[in-house]
Amino acid sequence: MLTFISLAQSKGVQFVAYESTAEGLLENVDGKFLISEVSVAPNVVLKSDHDLEMARTIMAQVEKHCCISNSIKAKVKLAPQLRVGAAIPGTPNP
Repeated sequence: MLTFISLAQSKGVQFVAYESTAEGLLENVDGKFLISEVSVAPNVVLKSDHDLEMARTIMAQVEKHCCISNSIKAKVKLAPQLRVGAAIPGTPNP
């Protein structure tokens, strides 16, 4: 998600809060364990409707620009939650 944050900040998108979780699927393929899938679920709160639309556009482009997803064999799935809102106390802001 560093790619998303970097692209969004370069376009002036204003974040209120950001959190992300990730899970990997470990499988035994031909007697070898490998991570076959990675699911990333960012939760992003943005300052305005304009920022929300920009974030959606950028999120659609993230995978093709991400050096990690371009470097691994595993399928990477994104499940973003994007919304406009106020900061929640204790929530990280990039």
